[in-house]
Amino acid sequence: MSSYPACTDHARMARRFVLQFLLLLCALTLSVAHAASYYVAPGGNDYGSGLYVGSPFKTIQKAVNVARAGDTVFIRGGVYRETVTANTNSGTSSSPIRIQNYNGEQVYIKGSNIVTGWTQHSGAIWKKTGWTSNSQQVFVDFNDAS
Repeated sequence: MSSYPACTDHARMARRFVLQFLLLLCALTLSVAHAASYYVAPGGNDYGSGLYVGSPFKTIQKAVNVARAGDTVFIRGGVYRETVTANTNSGTSSSPIRIQNYNGEQVYIKGSNIVTGWTQHSGAIWKKTGWTSNSQQVFVDFNDAS
């Protein structure tokens, strides 16, 4: 004979309810996604996690690709020469992906590349050979090195 008191149907139902409640609570806790913060800096690395200000991504595009609804992308100060394309995981109206500068730092996103390797053709005419960019425009900032 057992020394434990006999379980009544009421006690069994109460234990079953508590167990079901705890399982439901665990499932809900696991399903709630916590918003992440990602960081981007010109000296970063796209092969890292981007989750810490001290180990940022290099490109805004990488951060946009990994960000999910509710996440924030903080962009450190500097010049970013890249095209950024939003993708299908762009968040929702109630939980958008936020992209903002980090602590008021100045961020410049340019759709242009710096072209180097110019050689003087003759007089004031300069040329660039081995052009690898599919560009139809060249902008000059008229900085005189002299």
